[in-house]
Amino acid sequence: MPVADDFDYLHRVMFSGTHSLLDGCGSIFYWRPLSRQLYFEAFWRLIVAHPAAVAALHVVLLALTSGVLYRALRVSWPGALAAAAATFPLFAESTRMLITWPSNFQDLAAMLFAAFAIHAAAHRRLRLAMVAVLGSLLSKEVGVFVAVLLPWMPQRGGVPLRERMRWAAWCGGLVIAWGLAYLWVSRHAGLVLPSQLEQDPAALATPLGERLGWALWNSARSAFSLPAIHVRGEDAVWIAIVVLMAGAVLIGALRPSARARVRALAGWPAWGLLWFAMSGATLLAIFPTWAAYRGIFAVIGLGITLTALIGAAHPLLLAGLVAVRLFVFFASPGPPPNVSRVAIVSGAAIDFPNLVRLQRLVGSSRELLQAEFPDLPHGALVGQHHLPLGSEWAFTGSKALQTWYADSSLRWVRFETFRADTALPLTTIVEYQAHSPLQVALVEPDAMRALLAAEKPILSGQWSAALEALTRAENLQKDPGALAFLGNVVGMQGLALAGLGRNEEAERAAWRGMDLWPANPDSRYVLAYLWKGQGRYAEAEAQLDTMLTLYPGDSDAKRLREEVRAARAARSKP
Repeated sequence: MPVADDFDYLHRVMFSGTHSLLDGCGSIFYWRPLSRQLYFEAFWRLIVAHPAAVAALHVVLLALTSGVLYRALRVSWPGALAAAAATFPLFAESTRMLITWPSNFQDLAAMLFAAFAIHAAAHRRLRLAMVAVLGSLLSKEVGVFVAVLLPWMPQRGGVPLRERMRWAAWCGGLVIAWGLAYLWVSRHAGLVLPSQLEQDPAALATPLGERLGWALWNSARSAFSLPAIHVRGEDAVWIAIVVLMAGAVLIGALRPSARARVRALAGWPAWGLLWFAMSGATLLAIFPTWAAYRGIFAVIGLGITLTALIGAAHPLLLAGLVAVRLFVFFASPGPPPNVSRVAIVSGAAIDFPNLVRLQRLVGSSRELLQAEFPDLPHGALVGQHHLPLGSEWAFTGSKALQTWYADSSLRWVRFETFRADTALPLTTIVEYQAHSPLQVALVEPDAMRALLAAEKPILSGQWSAALEALTRAENLQKDPGALAFLGNVVGMQGLALAGLGRNEEAERAAWRGMDLWPANPDSRYVLAYLWKGQGRYAEAEAQLDTMLTLYPGDSDAKRLREEVRAARAARSKP
């Protein structure tokens, strides 16, 4: 399902009228023509209309990556060891993001071409290796260290130094040519690295060693499907890995056959460790914003190192390593059941559960809109209301809306903009509602205008005028599934009724508003106000505590809570 950055690339392909490979394809970051321009030019129709087909394609390419890596390692490795190492990038929590997020084709493509480069090097096919390295470079910058390490890849039977130097010269020349082209494109297209825009003094002052440790540690965690923050049960994972490594050392010390198997893979652990370290070093540019999918490239190197050190010692240790990885992979969080109001805390800017959260929000918004409005008039304005926290970037401004309808004149309108100018001719308003099975609904603009019109008389105590506007808002709303909106209306009706002294009706309205929208602040305030008048201070204070947990900045609720506490304290005095 396309989301966030996808709309930058889709929008550029659909509307720019240009087909140049020499820019960021709608982004100011990076030059990746193969994984952006060529990929989105080839598949944009599928990405927009049939995203599941694109995910299936990514699954096939991911399996191909693992298969090619297996064939490459099989030249020098026993079959079981080669299979275990080759499946490291296949079974990682972040791998799911490579499947479900079109933008992550850049990581998948870079990894696939790297696997082909390793395979070509294993068979000493220089030309094919250079083509593969170039493919990796044009997909993502991590192809640089593929070019650096490829000439020194361990080979069964050894390789003459002269041949390695020839490979190094070819790889070096390729990287220089790519680097010059990258520099030229960056200057002429205005591309930058994220680190060039980083202005956080704390991040800028962080020592290089600390940033590298951050990158490597989080890359290692992602290799074992662990989030960036400590989670329950992860200590057992690290203990299991330490036990496996200690077992490998002990068996190697006691059994000559084990030492012989490890020697047969001489050079591979160090080469894999260099791969892991160099891949991690490329992540310094994004410090301190972690995203696990960016560490997937490092997983290849770590898999080679750990498999060579642990698996070669004894088959049972190899089985243990595979079992630990599979257990953590299948135990890692899956897709969330709904779109939460706030992001899921994982220590990452984006991970699989949070990606799915955004994709469901964007996908549901599109399905609802296009079901009600198969076509939108040219220049139409569509409002947004109550978006979940931290989700607005998923729509990439108005690009998502324009992509869905293939019309660059359409615009999203933020609710704050509409509130400031209710004369804006909105076609409809897409509203998020956290506590409903249908988590997005369409609100009639005229109904929202009536709701907003009730705010001024409520503030000035003109309760009858407010009640009239709110009744009009409720009647104008066509879709009864807009529960958050209707709950807001009914909650405000409770305020007006309480202001008119119609307390029984006010309490019924407050409870109805809570049923429609459990996070309703007006309903909670009305109940607390009424219970204070009835001397039910403990219940009133509990209701206000809940309200302030949801809306900590509400000054009216804070003031009423102080009054409730004062009244409660006065009653408790002898």
